Amino acid sequence: MEFFIRKNSTLPKLMVEFINESRVGYHQTNQDLLGASITFSMIDEETGLIRYANLPATIELNTSTGGYTLVYQFTKKTSSKTGRFYGEFTVSNSQGVSVLPVRDVLNINIIDSFADSAACCKPYKAPNVTPTPSITVRVTDTPLPTPSHTPTNTMTPTQTPTNTITPSQSGLFYYSWEVGQLLSCCDSSYVTVPGSSGISTLTTLNINDIVSIDIGSGLQCYEVVYVPTIITTGPPSIYIVQEIYGNCVDCTNTYVC
Repeated sequence: MEFFIRKNSTLPKLMVEFINESRVGYHQTNQDLLGASITFSMIDEETGLIRYANLPATIELNTSTGGYTLVYQFTKKTSSKTGRFYGEFTVSNSQGVSVLPVRDVLNINIIDSFADSAACCKPYKAPNVTPTPSITVRVTDTPLPTPSHTPTNTMTPTQTPTNTITPSQSGLFYYSWEVGQLLSCCDSSYVTVPGSSGISTLTTLNINDIVSIDIGSGLQCYEVVYVPTIITTGPPSIYIVQEIYGNCVDCTNTYVC
């Protein structure tokens, strides 16, 4: 099955017919299904990484056919990245946790939108500016020319001007870390940070630290779930950590999901 939705859109809803038949090795009663917790997950086809996991979904009973329809409605956040993804629905109830079977492979296609509402009507946010080195110039005054007189009334001036420039530079020193994936404090999804650039901090970084950082969708709070490894020291990468917190709650109080 091919499903298409435009970037940053919430419609159309993703609706998939669910096969609840013993012949495919799966069967549950109406009570088990309608009282269960249904979730939806997406996997990036290109990277094989989980884009979003365990998003809330619903299941609806078709009274005319007696069948079931699995339903997920995208948000602007979950449809913010264009690409092709695999989708699957999971049920959790007293019988356990299992992936619900559907008739075809579920391919999700998020395509570019002609009008990007995310770019409209937002307050202007100035870019991060890294302080540039300052140069201090010192000028050493030298005495004015002093004439020397001889008996023949000949004046021989001596002039030795010197200007000494002493520059001093100051700048910020960054650590750049390879962290692999970060776990979102908002929806428990994983976001991959390119290893070639990593994220930059002014202090050391440890596993389980909570960082506020913009990785393409505005400042959000993420947990460092893999042991960070230093890539370089010096100038920062394009992903600069604004603050480091001890837990998600303190971070999301500042940067609302």
